[in-house]
Amino acid sequence: MRRLVILCIAAVFAAACAGPDEKYSVTVTIDGNTPAIVSGKAYLYNKDTRWAFRDTADIVNGRCEFVGRTMTPDFYYVSVEGLDGEIPLFLENVPVTIEGVDTLLSKASVKAGRAHELFMIEEKLKQDYRIDVIMNGYMNPSLGEARRQEIMDSVRTFMDLQGKLQDSLIAAEPESHFSLYYFSRDVYDMSLDSAKMILARFESSPGFRHNERLEEVKAVVDREERLQTGLVAPDFTMYEVTGKQLTFSDVYKKNRITMLDFWASWCGPCRQFNPELVEIYARFHNRGLEIVGVSLDRDTISWETAITRDRLNWYHVSDLKMWHNEVAKLYNVRYIPQNIFVDQEGRIVARRLQEDEIPAFLEEYLK
Repeated sequence: MRRLVILCIAAVFAAACAGPDEKYSVTVTIDGNTPAIVSGKAYLYNKDTRWAFRDTADIVNGRCEFVGRTMTPDFYYVSVEGLDGEIPLFLENVPVTIEGVDTLLSKASVKAGRAHELFMIEEKLKQDYRIDVIMNGYMNPSLGEARRQEIMDSVRTFMDLQGKLQDSLIAAEPESHFSLYYFSRDVYDMSLDSAKMILARFESSPGFRHNERLEEVKAVVDREERLQTGLVAPDFTMYEVTGKQLTFSDVYKKNRITMLDFWASWCGPCRQFNPELVEIYARFHNRGLEIVGVSLDRDTISWETAITRDRLNWYHVSDLKMWHNEVAKLYNVRYIPQNIFVDQEGRIVARRLQEDEIPAFLEEYLK
């Protein structure tokens, strides 16, 4: 068996926060006989469009080393042109070594920083619990309802174990990149006070200066401060399904209460709730309720078809950017269906009500 070591020198990340000794070096060694590793390309990249990075290197016989700096430690991948699979790693400004074989590239051994070690503890839980096998079983179309319920119970048990493990790892190392990663995901569901407290802790640490993930969290918290009950909701203008522009404030000024309904044609729970929302609109519209549907769709035909089929006879806007919808970002929307209610002055009176809470809330508000 022939040993191939790939030489890959990556472009250096411009990172003002990193000192001269704060950099990563990723050394990759691959064993095998596959012709694809004799010559070709090797890649180091991430999959986050917000701060995308991709580096390409020619494969040569010799040493394999990516060298550079990252402002934002994140999940990265190494792949080799012509080989199946990719090697995941959480890249920090520390030495990383990767060893594997050409026929099982995705199973390569990775020795990296502390955040990578913490993520691997979580990954081991997934493997021990065989969550992928469980979920694949759930997709079997011939599965009986009883067995399907058993699988969902197993998934809930796993998610509970995973949550407790994450909490323990974060508690042990609250200022790690592992903790920041989960903070950036959980901040949308935190109380504002809790989010501000954790944010302040990270901002006071020099190791997170200019970190784009932290900057993104700060933007979320800043937006959340403007979405508190009693404040005037952010105004916006967006195109209706008819092609006309609609300004939110033009709508709520004419109604006692206006609901922003975040949804999409591809969202199963949204479509399941729509018949009930139609009934709510019929019941309360003459008493002062208006609805503006903000769709996270990506194509006009699906959007229009869903509106027609579900008989959604209220205002509808979208920019067809799916999760990058500008209004959704303005209102910190990370899941749908989701709602927010404003009064005739645009002041927020309720937010993120459960579907079964809406009728009672409107009955009380519009009495």
